[in-house]
Amino acid sequence: MLIAASGKTFKEVADVIGISAAALSKKLGGETNLTLDSIVDISGAIEADFDIVFRPKSAHRTRQPWEAKATIDAITTLYSEIKVMHAHVAALNRTTADIARAQFRKGVASKIPTTVTYSSFRCANDGVNHPKALCGGGQG
Repeated sequence: MLIAASGKTFKEVADVIGISAAALSKKLGGETNLTLDSIVDISGAIEADFDIVFRPKSAHRTRQPWEAKATIDAITTLYSEIKVMHAHVAALNRTTADIARAQFRKGVASKIPTTVTYSSFRCANDGVNHPKALCGGGQG
């Protein structure tokens, strides 16, 4: 993750530190010993600072750059999904309002809901739980 976050390939990093990409992969994968010297070499090759931090187990751990990006990506995805859901609800409300206006013009608007509600109830008409807007506004 660290090498990918730097924008460099394993081969580029391995060439800078003077080992093969396979040897670098084994070091980072835990198959061979990763020494402090190796860590310093790798951090230099990817132009990153390297720190060793001792902290109490209860202390908050600082996120690494690749962890922060994953969190931001997840939040961005969630925000996009919420925007789509909001657009769908707005479209449903516009459609419901259009139906209510059309029914009002015909003189039968009193039983037509003007917005979609999310509370559900057990309908007396069909015994099914569904939004009030689907059963005459809860008149069942």
